[in-house]
Amino acid sequence: MSMLFPKKVCLFSGFTGQITFEGKPLPNVRVKRSYSFENKHTEEETTTDDQGYFTFESAWAKTRAPFIAQFVVEQHIYVYYQETEYQVWSAGKLLENEFGEFGEGVERLKSFSCELTEEIRSLRLRPGLALTNCRWE
Repeated sequence: MSMLFPKKVCLFSGFTGQITFEGKPLPNVRVKRSYSFENKHTEEETTTDDQGYFTFESAWAKTRAPFIAQFVVEQHIYVYYQETEYQVWSAGKLLENEFGEFGEGVERLKSFSCELTEEIRSLRLRPGLALTNCRWE
């Protein structure tokens, strides 16, 4: 990839997810995702519906970075419930394609859910690493 022609890359994949607390859906809860790429920081917020579901669209950018540079996007998702901030996702996205942050070969998500009472765990995603209490397929 030369620096003359911009390349379209996915900074954060879009998906619909559900937030629960002790197994019960959380309605009207604020969900924020943030990401940083090429010295630009972006934050987006939404609110869960009556069943605890939220949706984010995919975020795209054009880059002129040389092909020898390592693509990396810092990603975070926070949930705000009962005056407490829960970080439910923290990752470095290393693949430029949509859904690359969920592991190599993932083309779409069937489901995504986060249980706020679960402990954060470390997941190796090939390539990359995520700290999360969310689950997906």
